[in-house]
Amino acid sequence: IQATATSVRLLLAGSLAQDRKFSKAQLWRAISLLAKHREVPQDTFLFSVFRGDETAMKSMLSCGVITQCRGSYAADELQSMKVKAGSPLYQEVFRRMTRDEGLTAVYDLEVAKDDIAREQKKLMEYEDELVRLQEVDDVKHFKDRGFTDPKKVLERQKAFLLELVHEQATKLEKYHTERRRCVGVIKAHEQ
Repeated sequence: IQATATSVRLLLAGSLAQDRKFSKAQLWRAISLLAKHREVPQDTFLFSVFRGDETAMKSMLSCGVITQCRGSYAADELQSMKVKAGSPLYQEVFRRMTRDEGLTAVYDLEVAKDDIAREQKKLMEYEDELVRLQEVDDVKHFKDRGFTDPKKVLERQKAFLLELVHEQATKLEKYHTERRRCVGVIKAHEQ
């Protein structure tokens, strides 16, 4: 168990498999998910761990940390595909690692930072598009270079983007709350 734990920790630290296509945050998401569930539907695993990045998932499969298997109850072959720890030994290591509060906080912090960066990028894209639409609206109203918009497409698009900005802000608030929690746990373990 100790040797497997060491190899997983080295993967988390980035010391092994330099050609890997998955991040530390993705590996930790996988570890956390598989520590709680013996096997997970492949689609659920792909989107909750990798956000749909099949290349990263294939890379993790090739490292042997995870493996695919067929579920026994589904009639549809595609739906029956599951992902589980690469071996019962990995499963036990994942379970033990996630029980270590300090270690969990460190890697949960990594995941929170990854989530914050991703959601901040989306938020900025939405805000940039909103600014562009507002500039079009300003030209229409203040420079009398109007155009007709009888179906109020511009207003609807701005309202839609404002909803997306609100959704992103809510996600960011959740991830920042998790980040602060992790920092608190880490500080408590330092003392």
